Amino acid sequence: TTSCWLRGSEALLEVCREKGGLVPGQTSKEGLVALEETHCLGRCCGAPVVQLNDCYWENLTPETFAHLLEGLLPPSPEQQERGERKPRTQGPETISVMGASWEGEKGGI
Repeated sequence: TTSCWLRGSEALLEVCREKGGLVPGQTSKEGLVALEETHCLGRCCGAPVVQLNDCYWENLTPETFAHLLEGLLPPSPEQQERGERKPRTQGPETISVMGASWEGEKGGI
């Protein structure tokens, strides 16, 4: 928990809020992506870690995570209009981000 928190898990959660409008415990309005904040994924050497269904993504930066998240979320109306991305119709996907709240405080113990 400390490893992910020290290496930027809060920034990854902020990417979820900014890019997808997601907060922990919430599913996207299209029902394609759910965000869970977890206490530990047991991957300290690769912190911060994100689990996407059965796959782990390690050593993520806000930029690399934003790119990953973009592939999961449906395109904005502007992106569709420009033909940049086609709507995704599969799902749901579950994202687990390290750095869970511990007794109401961000960043774990």
